[in-house]
Amino acid sequence: MQFLTVDYTVGQAAQDLTNFYNSYGAQGWKLAQLDLVDNVTRRAIFEQMGNVEFLVVDYPTGKTPGDLTSDLDGYGVDGWQLVAVDFYRFDTRRAIMSRGAGLGGGGGGIAEAPTDGTTYGRNNAAWSAMFDGGSF
Repeated sequence: MQFLTVDYTVGQAAQDLTNFYNSYGAQGWKLAQLDLVDNVTRRAIFEQMGNVEFLVVDYPTGKTPGDLTSDLDGYGVDGWQLVAVDFYRFDTRRAIMSRGAGLGGGGGGIAEAPTDGTTYGRNNAAWSAMFDGGSF
């Protein structure tokens, strides 16, 4: 696994930060961690994963948990995964989300096995049927 660290200045517009992250996502970098260097600097720590798309969304800290859950669920329906939350300002947080081929649904980028009733295992980076359907 390869890593890349990049510092940036706090205070950019959400769209500018989205563009910043997407410039790395297009090169196959997934955000692994966001570090607070100081009050005006953040350090993005990326890992090489495959093409990733990012979206940065600002939200007020005063949102109720139910409202925030509903908002985040709306992004989740479109395939966005929450990567990090940045303490942008006292009254505003930034949700940094990503989606793309390099992510996968919690399986480290491995696609789900076929859902046809057959038992599958991984072989040579692909799903292979483990049994021919005969008796055990």
